[in-house]
Amino acid sequence: MSNTHPPEIDVQELATYVDDLDAAATTLREYGIDHDLPAIERNAKRVQGTVEIIRQNVPGGLTERN
Repeated sequence: MSNTHPPEIDVQELATYVDDLDAAATTLREYGIDHDLPAIERNAKRVQGTVEIIRQNVPGGLTERN
């Protein structure tokens, strides 16, 4: 067994990354709608769903931020 400890998680930094990903997916989805690009819109919607799963599974309860 190793005596090393995993690095401490910066929950605020992680939350920022998740928020940035969510904002980018929202922007892409809107772009797809505005420019009649259904594949972009649908895949951005999938990313948004994935963001919610990430929020539920990261340390620190990011779901409480929303």
